[in-house]
Amino acid sequence: MLQNQKDIGNAIKPYYGEEAGNQLTTLLTDHITGAVPVLTAAQSGDQAALGKALDDWYANAEEIGVFLNTANPEWAKMDMRHMMKTHIDQTVTYSVDLLKKDYNAAIMNYGHAHDHMVMMAEDLARGIAIQFPDKFK
Repeated sequence: MLQNQKDIGNAIKPYYGEEAGNQLTTLLTDHITGAVPVLTAAQSGDQAALGKALDDWYANAEEIGVFLNTANPEWAKMDMRHMMKTHIDQTVTYSVDLLKKDYNAAIMNYGHAHDHMVMMAEDLARGIAIQFPDKFK
């Protein structure tokens, strides 16, 4: 799964440079690995650990949003914040469904999360195309 983060970081390098691509890869890798403490705490029922893990995960999401907004003004900071928060909230929802063995809810909620991830990808691609129109003629 961590290959996706490298691929996304590499995908922005032609537009934002090597350093930015590597920075995004690091942020996204931290984002994926940040899910582990959330899921571990949720599974064990440790509410204190879950709260801390979620705070850390949301902080990483904020860093990703700031990075994206700094790179491209088409990606408004508030929009990025909302997009990343929704992504985490939806991921937690379907993950908890799985932990509860509520597979019907998990399938439905994963579908919502998938649709949101597709929308995120479209918004990010649109932002790059607007910022670099000469590269898309």
